Amino acid sequence: MAEKGSLTVRKVNAEQLKGLKVSAGFSRWFRTEDERMQEELRQLLINRVFEGSEVWVATVDDTIIGYSIISDWTALPGGKVIDAIEVSSPYRGKGIGSTLLKAFIDENPNTIIGLLLYPEKGYEKELLKFYEKMGFKNVTEDIMVRVAVKGPKLQALIRYLRELRDLYTKLLELLSA
Repeated sequence: MAEKGSLTVRKVNAEQLKGLKVSAGFSRWFRTEDERMQEELRQLLINRVFEGSEVWVATVDDTIIGYSIISDWTALPGGKVIDAIEVSSPYRGKGIGSTLLKAFIDENPNTIIGLLLYPEKGYEKELLKFYEKMGFKNVTEDIMVRVAVKGPKLQALIRYLRELRDLYTKLLELLSA
């Protein structure tokens, strides 16, 4: 758990989420300007926990002002993928998104983390800068990856990825025949 003044960042379970309020100002899936939509977002976060995702929240006075949803990366066993990270509009630009992501990275220092870029219109350049600052690199136009492993672990990962590539190549040949 990371704390910053009255800001608290932590991984939460479904029961903990039930005790938190949701701030107005979210817009990725639900515009949380009224209590009904705030409850919808809270329920979505609870559902994601039940589905096996990790949900991290940034809170002030038991109110969620930022969240991230992180799942197992099916394309890379052992890796994680950021499904969502959002900060409520009144709190954007204050380092809360960085604090959320850093808390996850600190708890998972040797985990490969991927993400699919789908920024809100007008935020594309800022989003790229944000993830690059956090150590992510572009793999394709819309996928970024953060690889923090080094030394023997990196060599083992490279061998594993080559084996996966060979397996997928053979599978494609089999399916295309």
